[in-house]
Amino acid sequence: MTPVPIRSLVHDALQRSWDAAVESRGLPPFPEGESRPTIEVQRPAQPEHGDLASNLALKLARPYKRSPFELATLLAAKLVRDAAENPESPIDSVVVAPPGLLNLRLSDRALEGMVDGILQAPADWGHVTPERPRSVNVEFVSANPTGPLTIGNARGAFVGDLLSRVLAAGGQTVTREYYFNDSGAQVSHLGASVVAIRQGRPVPEEGYKGAYVEDLGRELPDDIWAAATAPGADAADVVGRWAAGRVRSGIETSLEHLGVHFDVWTSEARLHEEGWVDRAVARLKERGHVYELDGALWFR
Repeated sequence: MTPVPIRSLVHDALQRSWDAAVESRGLPPFPEGESRPTIEVQRPAQPEHGDLASNLALKLARPYKRSPFELATLLAAKLVRDAAENPESPIDSVVVAPPGLLNLRLSDRALEGMVDGILQAPADWGHVTPERPRSVNVEFVSANPTGPLTIGNARGAFVGDLLSRVLAAGGQTVTREYYFNDSGAQVSHLGASVVAIRQGRPVPEEGYKGAYVEDLGRELPDDIWAAATAPGADAADVVGRWAAGRVRSGIETSLEHLGVHFDVWTSEARLHEEGWVDRAVARLKERGHVYELDGALWFR
């Protein structure tokens, strides 16, 4: 069973004290038409003031038309009584500080129970269930498949993976996506570079240089080379697609070694091949969001 965070226990204790104040008629029902305040639990600015603190009384002062200090004193009394009667309360003591802050000390029982819960289910610790969970797509790394990952790419991998883990621990449904830009001029430039290596020529000025390109030139399969050199074939395109696939495989392996996993690997080339790009452009045209001028398509 996942242990309930201390702040959640304190939040619930504050809510019970507020409810008890209303039930005992120390406070009237919350005024209609007023925005019900959120109960906040924070660390005090100075640790000697307590383990946690709340400004609930300050928030209730305006709707109840009572002084924050008076409200805090009332809530503190209910918190102390709740702690004496309710074994689930995490509160040991309460001190009211001007202008109406509640400084709270936690009970040893609550802290011991929290530690026990963490030790029993360490992998679940820190996970929470939000009131309104969301589905979040996190796209990260997404380096072009024209060369191996760099140290900079690895930095992005760790940042994106950490963000995804934090979102998941916060109760969000997370999809980790890597977008491969494996279409267009850069793939042709990669292919032309490998073709040049295969033919013993210098790599073109706009091409890719490096030991990995020479490796690709040596590893180029005979059937791919035959298809690239067939009459009418675009050698740079044919070889570029093969080379991008090999580089992509290396990228995926590198990320697995780093412990960074992706749920979705999206290929730009596939978006073109399956007609997604054409359909998107057609929809933009239908809705009047784009127009043609000087032989190009522009956003309006």
